[in-house]
Formats: sequence, structure tokens, C-alpha cells
Amino acid sequence: MIVPGSEGIRIHQQRGLLLLVDGDVSRAERLAGRLSGTDFDIRIADNGALALLKAHERRPDVVVTSADLPILDGFRMLEALRSQPQTCDVPVILLIDGNSQPDLIRGWNAGADLCIPRVHGEADVLATLHRALTGVRQWTVSPSEAALVS
Repeated sequence: MIVPGSEGIRIHQQRGLLLLVDGDVSRAERLAGRLSGTDFDIRIADNGALALLKAHERRPDVVVTSADLPILDGFRMLEALRSQPQTCDVPVILLIDGNSQPDLIRGWNAGADLCIPRVHGEADVLATLHRALTGVRQWTVSPSEAALVS
């Protein structure tokens, strides 16, 4: 990106970190592959408890999680993220299997920034994620993350 008035100085923005959480590892890997063109490095967790550990090891810029997870479901994991000062403001996108109105409401109540029903298939979910992640990345890059490169 060229900054106006910078006379050719370029700003290099570091990649963000996306934590992708899904109990179906093959589905998570497939989705990670399809999201590889985004401006994020992607880490995968296959259950909510592991996701919490990973989020506390290295704070993600965004979490994309399935609601239906083993050990600790996505709703409880989200509530735990919101209860910790280190992760309380991390954007969370919750993927809901089907189009369950109670699950959507539960996701919003747990603090999800976006709930995406998986009823329309992977292509629609992927398109929505791309739009959401572009917005997240624009708002999460801080001046301390940018390095000037000539």
C-alpha cells in the first residue's frame, strides 16, 4: 500500500492470526486451504478447550469456530474468551450447523460478532467469511504492526 505523500515509501502489514476451530479436522483443513488467500496465518484446533489454550498462548486477531465442538462447545468457548481480559475483544465468527434459531440466539447472547448458518453450503459460508475477514483485517492492523519498508 502506498501512503499518500510518502514519496514511494511502502507500508508492509504483518499477517494476522486466525484461529479456526472445528471438531471435524478434515473440514477445518479444507476451510483453512480455501482461506489461505486471506491476510491471515491460520492455526487449527479441533475442540473448544484446545482453542482456549491456543488463544492464550498467542492472541488471535480473529476466531472462526463451529458451535458444535467436542470437550467444550463453541458457545462455552466463546463465553470463556469473552470473560478473559486478554481475549475479551477478539472478533469471533460462529458457524452454526443448520439454521437453528435457538442456536443463532444463543450465539449472539454468548457474544459472537457474527453468526453464520451453514445451511447454504460451503461456498456461501466461504464468501461470507472472506467479506468478514477483510473487514476484521482492516480494523485490527495497529500502527505497531506496520513496518516501513523503502
